[in-house]
Amino acid sequence: MSYVNITDVKILKNDQPFLAPFEFEITFECLSELKDDLDFKVVYVSSGTNEDKDQVLESVSVGPIPIGINKFVLEAPPPNPSAIDASDLLGVSVVLLQVSYMSSEFMRIGYLVNNEYADPALKAAPPALPVVDRIVKNLLADKPRVTRFHINWDDPQATYYPRKLLDDDGEYIDMPDSPEDGMDQDAAPPAPVSAGF
Repeated sequence: MSYVNITDVKILKNDQPFLAPFEFEITFECLSELKDDLDFKVVYVSSGTNEDKDQVLESVSVGPIPIGINKFVLEAPPPNPSAIDASDLLGVSVVLLQVSYMSSEFMRIGYLVNNEYADPALKAAPPALPVVDRIVKNLLADKPRVTRFHINWDDPQATYYPRKLLDDDGEYIDMPDSPEDGMDQDAAPPAPVSAGF
């Protein structure tokens, strides 16, 4: 059983200039006492082929966490446009909200981000070098991609791969309990299965 459930994430101030900060209002329920803080990280993915281009925009620890419903606003600065290839500044990118407990990620929420010019003239004839301060970003807030990882909440460091995953119907998929049950400990972990919020 998960000790923490993210129940809602609202995107505040959408349709903003590219250089405006991201703001997320995060609501979560804590079902059991936690020994440590929760870690929230915002990552901007500008390239679908080069992970080295990913930018960590913000990383915060929240705690101590009381049992019950909790809510806070997480603000993250915009990505550094000079670290993004010019060909990736416009079009679709991704922003990830990653949630971890004692260094073990248990939830990842991804939003598509559409970056485009608001000015019809720039849309019709975009300059060779993008004009960053004229770009507007829009997060597809109603279509998040949510991935849940099963962790050992009593000893997160002992969880070396997701042992139970949710399929698209919200049902758990059983995974081997140990390497001897069908998975080599040195092998890459199975890809997590995503499900809607």
